[in-house]
Amino acid sequence: MCRKPSYSDLETKIQELEKNVEVLIESREKYRQIADFTYDWEYWLSPKGEYLYVSPSCKKITGYSPEEFISDQDLMNRIIHSKDKVKFKKYIESVLELNAENKQFEFRIKTRSTKQRWIGLYCQPVYGKDGKYLGQRGSNRDITDLKQAKEKIKIVKKQQRSSQLEKEKFITDIDIKNRQLASFAMHVAQKNEVLSQIKEDINKLIDGVDSDSKQKLNELINKIKANIQLERNWKDFKLHFENVHPGFFHRLNEKFSKLTPKDQKLCAYLRMNFSTKEIAQLLSITSGSAEISRIRLRKKLNLPKETNLVTFITGI
Repeated sequence: MCRKPSYSDLETKIQELEKNVEVLIESREKYRQIADFTYDWEYWLSPKGEYLYVSPSCKKITGYSPEEFISDQDLMNRIIHSKDKVKFKKYIESVLELNAENKQFEFRIKTRSTKQRWIGLYCQPVYGKDGKYLGQRGSNRDITDLKQAKEKIKIVKKQQRSSQLEKEKFITDIDIKNRQLASFAMHVAQKNEVLSQIKEDINKLIDGVDSDSKQKLNELINKIKANIQLERNWKDFKLHFENVHPGFFHRLNEKFSKLTPKDQKLCAYLRMNFSTKEIAQLLSITSGSAEISRIRLRKKLNLPKETNLVTFITGI
């Protein structure tokens, strides 16, 4: 036979229940304080999509209080950017139905002060102790600064790509012009070389011909001389060179005012990376003389042995 609980037993039981209630209240208050003082805008949606809890942080981000969101269930829909409304609705429906492929979602809102903010939303399901589905816990974070920073990086990268393309185009254009200039210079040099050879061959024939023929040959030699005008050819070349490398001769004169016209010509040909043989052709001298000219130029430029002459000239 069970003993009937005494008054003392009942009093003890009541005290235990009161203590448990106090612990529950204290625990509930502690968890609410934690939720209320989170930096991010936290909320709890019921399985039907109704707000059961909204943290005070929402006011800092949106300008609207938790009470306004809870009492006006359509407020969230109204402040979402028009371009994000449909995507947001689909996302919330998918997470409430536990069918979301991605737990994270980004969207824009318009605050009470009409400022636009970017929000990063992360949702996860809430279950009771019995395993019952209780809805979704959402965490909204203001990612406006992050989005703006990413946009700035995107713009900078785009500008860098554009700048790189322009640089590559510039280099390509310079390369094409350099080749055209080199072709022009070598054509002139070859033409002069051929004319000089013809003039020498004619000179060899003059002594063995009659006076009339000698006169005609001399007239031909004079025509050839008129076509071998090195100074005029240089002026034409210099004009084209300045279009490809603007200011080169000005900078050269500023740094090395004692260079002769012949030295300047050599510098220009070195700037175009002509070989010693090609330079000899252009200057109408032997390859040996062209090499000596390079050595003399190094001395005038006061270059140490370890400095490459062409690299130095290119940097002017």
